[in-house]
Amino acid sequence: MAPNLTSLEEKYERLADAYESMRNLLEKAGGLSNFPENNSQPEQPAPTTSDSNAEEAERLKKKKAREEAKKKLEEAELARRQANLKAEAARKRQEERDKNIAEDRQAFLDNQAEQIRKNKERAEKELQFQEQQMQKEKERKEREIQEMKAKNEQEEKRIAQEKELIEKELAEELAKINTADKEGRQKIEEKFRKRKLKIEEEMNEQKRKNDDELKEMEADMLKEKQAKEAQLDKIKKEIALQESLGRENKRKGQELEQALKGQKDKEKKRNKGTRCSDGRPIPNHGTGYLRDWLNQYPNLKFNLNFGDIYEGN
Repeated sequence: MAPNLTSLEEKYERLADAYESMRNLLEKAGGLSNFPENNSQPEQPAPTTSDSNAEEAERLKKKKAREEAKKKLEEAELARRQANLKAEAARKRQEERDKNIAEDRQAFLDNQAEQIRKNKERAEKELQFQEQQMQKEKERKEREIQEMKAKNEQEEKRIAQEKELIEKELAEELAKINTADKEGRQKIEEKFRKRKLKIEEEMNEQKRKNDDELKEMEADMLKEKQAKEAQLDKIKKEIALQESLGRENKRKGQELEQALKGQKDKEKKRNKGTRCSDGRPIPNHGTGYLRDWLNQYPNLKFNLNFGDIYEGN
């Protein structure tokens, strides 16, 4: 398991400070040459001046290496934090843009849904009104046709009665004339025949006229009915279209809602374990950047037990 980066840094700083404090204390007490660096080793003879200079140079070299290592660590940590802050700021800006776009889209869908609802309601009212008008017009036309039929029947009945009356008058006139008077009888018959023929022609003409009027009324009624039905079909198609638009709008709204929910879940998952209860970010415990830095200096070794950095052989 990789060591905790923050713990490594803190441990390194504490041990490095203790290391420097120990060396300063030893120097004030009479120098490092009078104090052994490792009590577990047998006591060594007092070093010569040249050995002291070499040790001092080695100590300064190690101190410089520690300072450089610490500086590199601080620079790497600063760069990492700046990069994280920059990435976090960019992510927040993008999330804010996405949120604004989603809110605008949702507002558009809501307005569109309201408009679709109004259009559908208007079309349904228009359909109901047109159906009522169509029914009233149909009833009016049917009454007119029935009245026309009744009038025609009355006229035909009148003509038939007139025809019967002529035949009755003819019979009475013939009864007054002697049966031997053929010429007189023929004149009477011819006279009534012409009257009867005229009445029949009038009756046929009236019947034809009535039939034409009925056919014309029925044709007009059928034409108006077809026009109304076409208008009703158009309104029904408009209602179906609005219902289809409503379903599509609802589907888009659900997709947008799911997308927003997924974005929030993704953000929660990303922030899980990286935020304190008060919203402050938890320090990054990764050690990848430290490993990258150590790889740049393969001759440096890090002693986890004593917190010392030294140049390896």
